[in-house]
Amino acid sequence: MLRFTLLGPVEMVVDGAPLTGIAPRHRAVLAYLLLNAGRVIGIERLIDAMWGYDRPDTARSQIHASITAIRKVLRGAGAVRLLETRAGGYIAQPAPGQVDAQEFTELVAAGELRRALDLWSGEALEDVHAHYVTGVRELWNDRRLSAYERLVEGELAAGRHGDLLDELAAQVAANPLREKLNGHLVLALHRAGRQPDALAAARAYRTALADEQGLDPGHAFTEMERAVLADDPALRLAGAATAASQPASRSTFLPYDIPDFSGRTAELQRLADEHHTDNGPAVVTIDGMAGIGKTTLVVHVAHRLAARYPDGRLFIDLQAHTAGREPIDAAAALETLLRQLGVPADRIPVAPAERSALWRAELADRRVLAVLDNALDSEHVRPLLPGRSGTLVLITSRRRLVDLDGAQALSVDVLGEADAAELFERIVGERAHQEPEAVREVLRLCGHLPLAIRISAARLQHRPRWTVSYLAGRLRDHRRLLDGVSAAFALSYEQLHEDKQRMFRLLGLVPGRDIDVCGAAALAGIREDEAEELLEGLLDAHMLLQLEPGRYTFHDLLREHARSLAEDDGAVMRLCTAPARRWTGSSRTPSASGRGSPSRPPRSRPSATPRRRSPGSTPNAPTSSRPPSTAPRSAWACWPWRCTPTSTGTRITTTR
Repeated sequence: MLRFTLLGPVEMVVDGAPLTGIAPRHRAVLAYLLLNAGRVIGIERLIDAMWGYDRPDTARSQIHASITAIRKVLRGAGAVRLLETRAGGYIAQPAPGQVDAQEFTELVAAGELRRALDLWSGEALEDVHAHYVTGVRELWNDRRLSAYERLVEGELAAGRHGDLLDELAAQVAANPLREKLNGHLVLALHRAGRQPDALAAARAYRTALADEQGLDPGHAFTEMERAVLADDPALRLAGAATAASQPASRSTFLPYDIPDFSGRTAELQRLADEHHTDNGPAVVTIDGMAGIGKTTLVVHVAHRLAARYPDGRLFIDLQAHTAGREPIDAAAALETLLRQLGVPADRIPVAPAERSALWRAELADRRVLAVLDNALDSEHVRPLLPGRSGTLVLITSRRRLVDLDGAQALSVDVLGEADAAELFERIVGERAHQEPEAVREVLRLCGHLPLAIRISAARLQHRPRWTVSYLAGRLRDHRRLLDGVSAAFALSYEQLHEDKQRMFRLLGLVPGRDIDVCGAAALAGIREDEAEELLEGLLDAHMLLQLEPGRYTFHDLLREHARSLAEDDGAVMRLCTAPARRWTGSSRTPSASGRGSPSRPPRSRPSATPRRRSPGSTPNAPTSSRPPSTAPRSAWACWPWRCTPTSTGTRITTTR
């Protein structure tokens, strides 16, 4: 049986024996694909994962070489179909139980913590080196420690503190600033009758935390330390779990509120006033394209509203659009939120439905503000919504959550010119005041997108010899402009269905400002109702804009991203040749899906054969056996572009 190990050295194991001869770079690519199993990973995202900003000129060819090498090894192991090429990238599809990281997650969710921990043979991704590895390694090592802490909680509750001492001491030595681990060690020592050792362990943690981070221990640890010193009866076995793990009842888990927050006056006013209610829970969804500043806005307003919600300010990143991570499922999210509320681990049920019921019960008599950041869709957050309570729930997503009943929606747009300039000036400082015209040019090139502005301004801030004009000149090269935002766009693109991905790429080749349903149908070779459904889906995912009814357009940076994807997979030639194939009177006539069928005629359009035109004739008039007055309108008649081969490529020009 073929198996992949990521929780230690990255290896492919066949019948218990690891395969040799796989280069470190190839193993890094394989590990990234397996960590994102079931998702299409584009080549740009792979390049970003491997090298970040320091990509070599040969990055693309190195990725292709790695994919080829991985497939060769898989072929030898009899797993040819495990790695497949899809539109826009590659997808790894291992079977259940083939990847140890996936098995670990499933075992932890099922409460089989000891079996889950036994899967580890070292640090995650121990012997591979790539740009993404450090963050992913920290994430998985944290998951291992969290699982171990849950295991220890259960062992302490069962009275097996004596069996834990040596193992706990070793874990604390390896992770000296991990508060919960230290708390478990102190409690285990106290229950073993070693009160002086327990107090010494508590002092050691307090000293290390002050020396390393200048901080004091949290409320739960401080209370337990006091209880150990007083030999409080509450620390005896019956009350141990609550005393050891109960955090402060009024905790704040909101992330850092950036000091250079700029603009968004109308959005802040609406979130602060319109949705503050005393008549039950309020649910507000905040949606917008990648890089628009949804999380920044919500965290800022949450800090401003914190005083209105004295029973807790909670935050969880659901990771629906986080590179290298799978979305957090509802059960895991509920566990995190319940722990933030102060619910002890032994009170949290395993079944997701029971966790959801407990969550609603805990919120019933509280005033809590909960931020659910980075949601995938409505189903992702529905189990996390409260019942009747004084809770405010703020949800961010790149998709419009149109089917979340009772929720108020706020769609976030790019910054206005004044707000964009204010953000740029706050980051850059005095240099921005010296070149106002160049600043406007930089903001225009960034499309007033907050993420692009921040990245560009940060580069200028760290290059004291650069001028704003020099930065603007560099940004005119769209490849440099896309460097900072392409990873965010790629995540949104990869979560689209294949037919929406194809439409997105094709639209990147349209030379005009916008397009209607008729033109998109002709471009993709599909019916107009199908085209409208795809366009509306892209609009809901904030991959397209609609500035006027019936017409669709791109944000400038998304247009460049779509164009680069289209050019990468050869869509230019398909765009140029598809109309001729689709609308000629050849033996293959178009089907309703746009694919040729040798026998079935189209349901709503006759085949049309282009004919030679005399000067002054209509360029796209269809030839039909029926009189022109009765011939139905075909999508080919809407085709507004002409593709012309040239010595340097293909030129697309408008014919209207």
